[in-house]
Amino acid sequence: MGAVLVLLVVVVVCVYAMLNPADLVDVSREVWAVARDYPEQTVAFIAPLVLVFIVFWGVLKVMFGMLRSRRTVSTPGSQVLSATLQRRVDHEDEASLERCARHEAAHTLAAYLLRATDLTANVYVVGDRGGRASYRHTEEATPWDDAYDDLVIGFAAQVIDHQHGHFDAGSMADMASQQRRMMTIISAGKQPSRHEGPLTVEALIESTRAEAEQLLEQHPDELERITAALVEERELDDDEIRALIANQTPAIAA
Repeated sequence: MGAVLVLLVVVVVCVYAMLNPADLVDVSREVWAVARDYPEQTVAFIAPLVLVFIVFWGVLKVMFGMLRSRRTVSTPGSQVLSATLQRRVDHEDEASLERCARHEAAHTLAAYLLRATDLTANVYVVGDRGGRASYRHTEEATPWDDAYDDLVIGFAAQVIDHQHGHFDAGSMADMASQQRRMMTIISAGKQPSRHEGPLTVEALIESTRAEAEQLLEQHPDELERITAALVEERELDDDEIRALIANQTPAIAA
């Protein structure tokens, strides 16, 4: 709209530049005299001009609308992504938060029970996934035993998801990691110390998933404590996680 007004001002200035004020007054008087003496002819003459003006106005609105659309599309991708993520976080619901917290709590609890160190966990729901559990293996384990532990820790969260009827983007991302871990064991051709079956995908899934289910069944209270703390605090460090598992009051930073 502002650009249209600027265009009209430019047209008026151009007309004023071509005619001095006295000429403009004379022209106005002549136009008024013609309109007064020949009203029908004047209407017949002005009507097409009005129609042309309306069409011209519509074309300008369409053109400036297209320009605004292009400017919107050309917005930097980071700004668009930030706005999208912010909308998703703003619409985070309690059920999704608890589900993601339980998912990460299962990873974390399994890692603790398999003697991992430097445990951390957090939950930040974006869409149908969100959160991360991290840990570090002990140095004395072999690479294939570490990969086997990773499989158990990974399947722990999937066991929880499936028990509650969920299979979302977080579970799918875990499955991609699980496939790489199984290939690490199979390609090395080394038998993990706790695996008694053949080195096949099916056998590794069966044994590691069964171990994950057993760990969770034996420690339901610890799982719920970690889940509740993640829902409330969103982030937990190693000391806080170990205190929760020991059923002590963690020193959660303010």
